[in-house]
Amino acid sequence: MEIIELKADGKKLDILKALLKELKISFTTKKEEKGYNKEFVQMIKDATKEKGGKKINPEDIWESIK
Repeated sequence: MEIIELKADGKKLDILKALLKELKISFTTKKEEKGYNKEFVQMIKDATKEKGGKKINPEDIWESIK
């Protein structure tokens, strides 16, 4: 068995569901999650409280943002 992931909304989604039902293909649907990563938002809020901001080393960006 293989899994195919489709992203559709509105009328296209209704047509796809009807087609799958007609072909007797089982399927599930889920809403796409929207929003921001809570840890990232908290990191930004904490950084804005620091005086002078955060210094980033352009030679090693990933190490600087830890």
